[in-house]
Amino acid sequence: MRRRGFVAWLTGAGVASFFGMGALARGAFAQGAGAKPPGTPPPATPPPGTPPAPPEVSDEAKSLHAILKARYGKDLDDVQSQGLLEAIEGGVQSGRALRAKKLANAVEPATVFHAAPPASDGGGAR
Repeated sequence: MRRRGFVAWLTGAGVASFFGMGALARGAFAQGAGAKPPGTPPPATPPPGTPPAPPEVSDEAKSLHAILKARYGKDLDDVQSQGLLEAIEGGVQSGRALRAKKLANAVEPATVFHAAPPASDGGGAR
């Protein structure tokens, strides 16, 4: 598999797995996706009692949301639909961040190996 195919697959797998996560994980992902680089001042906080501004949603995320809503919208209420839109926007932003990172030709994807012991049958040695 070539590097671009791998990144496309990885992005798709990340978005697909993201839809299976709970609301807590979605919130943590959205916070990580919007993180500012070090050295930038924090944004000014609005006065108390002011409703939060709705997040900026890209046209790409709106299009993907429309497709998913057409397929599965009958099972979603307004809160779930808004959560889905925010999750899609997080995935779109992650994809943009991946595409923005330029790799040298010699950089290969990380390979992670975890050795797991065989499952025990509980009977012990005979």
